[in-house]
Amino acid sequence: MVAERSPQMKKAVARLMELSANERNRLLYEAREKEQRDNRARERGARQDERVAIAKNALKKKMSLDDITDITGLSRDEVESLCGEF
Repeated sequence: MVAERSPQMKKAVARLMELSANERNRLLYEAREKEQRDNRARERGARQDERVAIAKNALKKKMSLDDITDITGLSRDEVESLCGEF
């Protein structure tokens, strides 16, 4: 088992077992985990929105699609779909 080979995993499994033993603690733990997942998803969405805004500005400046994909990390198809907005 991975937990037996990795000290970090062993510690995480022990912590999970400790939290699982108490229903209230388990529910609090799960709520914190959900909040962290939700925050990460919001951050990913915000970064995507930022990349799209940068791409739109670059398109307005008549930059090449290759340069825009390099700068933003968006795919060529994503950038081309933004071209229709101008």
